[in-house]
Amino acid sequence: MRFSDSDTETRYMSWRIADSIPLIRLAIYTGIASILSVPVLFYFIDESLLWAMLPVLCGIVFPAQVGGLLLLRFVQPGKWVFALISILILLPGAGIVWVCYWVFQDARLSILGAVLAALYAPFIRVPPLLSMLAILPFLGMADYFLWRDFQAGIIPDVSFWAGFLATAAALTTILIVCMVVENLSRLSYSREQIIENQRKAIDHGHDLIRRYIPTSVAAQIIAGNENAISEPRRQRITILFSDIVGFTDIADRVEPEVITQVINEYMGAMSEILDAHQGTVNEFIGDGLMALFGAPEAMEPEAHARQAILSARAMQDRLPALNQQWRKLGLGEALKIRIGINTGMASVGSYGSQGRMTYTAIGLQTNIAARIQLHCEPGGILISEATYHLVDDVIDCEPKGEVECKGVHFPVKVFAPRVLNE
Repeated sequence: MRFSDSDTETRYMSWRIADSIPLIRLAIYTGIASILSVPVLFYFIDESLLWAMLPVLCGIVFPAQVGGLLLLRFVQPGKWVFALISILILLPGAGIVWVCYWVFQDARLSILGAVLAALYAPFIRVPPLLSMLAILPFLGMADYFLWRDFQAGIIPDVSFWAGFLATAAALTTILIVCMVVENLSRLSYSREQIIENQRKAIDHGHDLIRRYIPTSVAAQIIAGNENAISEPRRQRITILFSDIVGFTDIADRVEPEVITQVINEYMGAMSEILDAHQGTVNEFIGDGLMALFGAPEAMEPEAHARQAILSARAMQDRLPALNQQWRKLGLGEALKIRIGINTGMASVGSYGSQGRMTYTAIGLQTNIAARIQLHCEPGGILISEATYHLVDDVIDCEPKGEVECKGVHFPVKVFAPRVLNE
C-alpha cells in the first residue's frame, strides 16, 4: 500500500510519523506502568516469582521503554520511529512469553500472553510489515514452548492444537487489522490533503478578491455580509481624491517600464496608508485615486473626517522617500500630489451589472471632493467647510478662500489643515 507519487509518499510518511508519536508515548507509559505494577503485585502473591521476573523486566524491558522515551524526546523523529515501535512490541512480548513459561511453567499461559502482547501492534498503528516482524518472534517462541511441552507429554493434543491455532488466528487477524488501519490512515491523510488544498484555494481566492476590490469591501464579502455593500443607500461619508501633478508629461519622458514600476509602487504605498486609516480605496483613476471613509464600515462623522485628513498627511509625508528611490530609476523630477477632501451625504453601494459591480459613492458631495482636489496646490491638502467643522477642535486649519465647483450653484469654502492638536 503506497502512493504512486514518491513525493506524496514521502509527505505521507512524515505525517504518519508525527501522527503516531502520541500513541507511541501512550504505549510506552502504559508499558512502564505495567512493569512497575506487576512486580509489586507478585511480591504479595509469591516473592520467589518476583525475583524470577526482575532480571527480564528490569534488565531488558524497562530500559527499552525508557530508552524509547528518551529517543522521542531528544532525537528528531524519522523512519526510525517505526523500528522503535517494533522493538517496543518485541521486547515486552518476548518478556511476557518468557515469564509465563519459565516462571509459571505453563506453555498455554505463554500462548495467551503472546496473543495479548501482539494486540498492541494495531493499537499503536504499526505498519503491517513491521507488525509481523515484531510479533512473529515471540509468537513463534510461544509455539515452540507449546510444542516442547506437547512432545514431553505435559499438555494434551487438544490444548496443543488449540494453542497453535490461537497463535495462527492472532497472527492472521492482526495482519488484517494492521492492513486495514494502514489503509484508513492513508485515506485519512488523503482527506486531510484535500481539505488543506481546498483551504489554500479558498485563501488564494480571498487574496485575489482583496487585490482587485477594496480591502474593506472584500472583508464584507468574505464574511458573508453582501447586504452591507449591495444595495445603495444614503449615508454621510468623507471622500478623498488625490492626483499626481503633471504625471502625463512626466510619463512621456520616462521609459514605460519605469513608469509602470513607479505607479504600482505609488498606488501600493497609498493604499497601505488608506487601509491603515480605515479608508476604502474606491478606485484608481489613471494616476489618481478615490477613497471613502465611513463606508462600508460605519464611523462617526468626526472620526471619518479626521481619519481622512490623517491619511492625506501620511500620503504627503510618504512621497519624499518614494521620490528618492524613484530617482535611482531615472525618474528625475520628483512627484507631487494634490489631495481634496469633502464630507457629506452620498449614495453609497454597489453599481453596475450582474456581470460586474463596483462599490462606490455617487452624488454631489463626490463631485465637490474631486473639484476641491483640482484647486489644491501641488503637495497640499484642501478640505471643504463641511469637513472643517467636524475637525476644527482637533486640527488647526487655515482658510483658503472659496472655489467654484462645476455643477454646484454656490462657492465652496476650503481650508488647509496645518497642526493636529493631540
